[in-house]
Amino acid sequence: MLLISDSLSPVDAGRHVATLALGLQQNGHRVTVAAARDGGLMEELKAAGISVRIAGERLGRRSDLRFSEHVLRVIDESMPNVVHAHMPRSAAVAAQDLDESSVLVLSDHGELTWRIRTTTDLTEAFARADAVISHSYRSRERLLAAGVESTRIQVVHDGVRAPEQPQDIGGAGRGWVLGVVTPLVVQSGVDVFIRAAALLAAQRDRARFVVVGDGPQRGALERLAEQLGIRDRVGFLAPRADLSPVLRRLSVLCVPERTDVTPPAALDAMTLGVPVITSDAAGITERMRDRRHTLVVPAGNAGALAAAMQRLIERRRLARRIAGAARNRALREFSPERMLQGTVDVYRVCLERRVAAEEPELDTVPLGAAVPA
Repeated sequence: MLLISDSLSPVDAGRHVATLALGLQQNGHRVTVAAARDGGLMEELKAAGISVRIAGERLGRRSDLRFSEHVLRVIDESMPNVVHAHMPRSAAVAAQDLDESSVLVLSDHGELTWRIRTTTDLTEAFARADAVISHSYRSRERLLAAGVESTRIQVVHDGVRAPEQPQDIGGAGRGWVLGVVTPLVVQSGVDVFIRAAALLAAQRDRARFVVVGDGPQRGALERLAEQLGIRDRVGFLAPRADLSPVLRRLSVLCVPERTDVTPPAALDAMTLGVPVITSDAAGITERMRDRRHTLVVPAGNAGALAAAMQRLIERRRLARRIAGAARNRALREFSPERMLQGTVDVYRVCLERRVAAEEPELDTVPLGAAVPA
């Protein structure tokens, strides 16, 4: 099996790819991972005996061709029966480079559906795919609206590995630390978080803020913090393979997404017992259907986000109750084993369909012809 991803970063779908690859490997499947760039998770995969092929490219218009050539070489060398592509560029490249002998599965983590209307390559990728795995039912509805047949869509929620024990809610004696852990792109809404941080900072001298991630918006976000007068209270950190130490320092994790994306850190934070505030656009709201698990605010509304932060700071009992309820649900509903089984079931159905399509019907075999075994 070949898994393809734009990156292997722990703050985006690369984390899902790594978790899936490790699970497949542990269950006896031969796995190869191809990515444009590392991002921090490559060594963990290699240590588990997984073949990892990195193109070393930060994707853009000029590098797409080189990434495509890299993926084509990996396909020729590994000869996979299933190719599973994650993230927009990987989906387009896989559909372009793969012949009809292999099954193609695409995973929509929320990014594919908001780009399909403006990206011809993605339209062609969806047409070529044997199956599309959606991370949420809202994403499934958008896939249907984009013309993907319902029989080719399967909803499989992400899985998260559980930590040994939850943390205590921070804030007492050492100030509150509120943060985001996500790719630094417009759709992530980190600018909304920084504007909310400025509103809260005016009322809470001891509140501190942290932004963990990388991406094209980093410079603009640092300038925004400077303009709002809180640059000295906002730490910008690069992502790392193990985010647990960072998450354990947070009093609150914010998920201000503008689209139906769930950063992997959101589920990680919940399993660690960190209370989460999320926008109503983010995919996590579907998974935590009962509002007891999170505080939900309108996407793009910095004032509402600041008010939710203030509410958790003032009401530590509420913060503990939300964190505990979310942890219990995350551990119960979103295990990596459940995610792995759902994904393998998609592979199996696609392979069975492929075999059935290649075998002639018995009543159409000419008399005297050999019937395939």
